Amino acid sequence: DALTDSTSVDATKLAEELASVTVLLDREVSLRRVLTDPAQSGESKAELVARLLGGQVGGETVDLVSGLVRSRWSQSRDLVDAAEELANTADLTAAQRGGRLDDVEDELFRFGR
Repeated sequence: DALTDSTSVDATKLAEELASVTVLLDREVSLRRVLTDPAQSGESKAELVARLLGGQVGGETVDLVSGLVRSRWSQSRDLVDAAEELANTADLTAAQRGGRLDDVEDELFRFGR
């Protein structure tokens, strides 16, 4: 909700950064396991995210990913799926703000056929 409610967030940049994080988490299985390890505190995992991503992506992205890793996940793959869902939400938010949401919906409808 904070993403879609805030006009100060650059949704396009956020979508791109979250998509990059999704690719990273998908590719780096060992990192994904560390970030979803229930034996580690959420805060220590969030600190790791801040160290790894700080300076590479914006603060909003670090905050969102830190929030994700503070949560408990049944499977490590669920973290990747959640990051991808956030990226998609940011992308749709950017389309809505840019007046392109109808075009995106049409493309998705055609793709789904």
